[in-house]
Amino acid sequence: MGVDRVGAMKKYTLILLTAAALAMIGLSPSTALADDNAKTLKNLTGTWKGAVIGGAKGHVLVFKGEGVSGTQNGKDLGAGDLMLDTSKKPWHLDAKGTKGGHKGKDRLGILIVEDGTLKWCVSLGKKRPTEFKTGGGNFCLGLDKQK
Repeated sequence: MGVDRVGAMKKYTLILLTAAALAMIGLSPSTALADDNAKTLKNLTGTWKGAVIGGAKGHVLVFKGEGVSGTQNGKDLGAGDLMLDTSKKPWHLDAKGTKGGHKGKDRLGILIVEDGTLKWCVSLGKKRPTEFKTGGGNFCLGLDKQK
């Protein structure tokens, strides 16, 4: 083996050992992100009431685990499975409809939560919203957490 190959093998072995050690003690970046996402979803758990920003009122969303269901003035709006990514700014919160008019549809969204108030802007199309503004195929909800 040439000197370059020996050096490359040593470097490769060191990388593998380091990755294995980090994985064994649970310090992988994907684990930290998954933990942060799970913590945020847990904090969302509960009932939130509000309205479409600049639009319809009477919205109630109930977050539970990795799911959400909604009503507007008592009318069932459906339910969906959530996928959260807190590594993005603003956070990405996507929903896949499992019930109601959004069933089978992917809804890409952005989320911010501050002091018990949630803003979730969702696209009715295939492009994620870039700002918290209703219009242009997006609707944004402003909701307060109920105690």
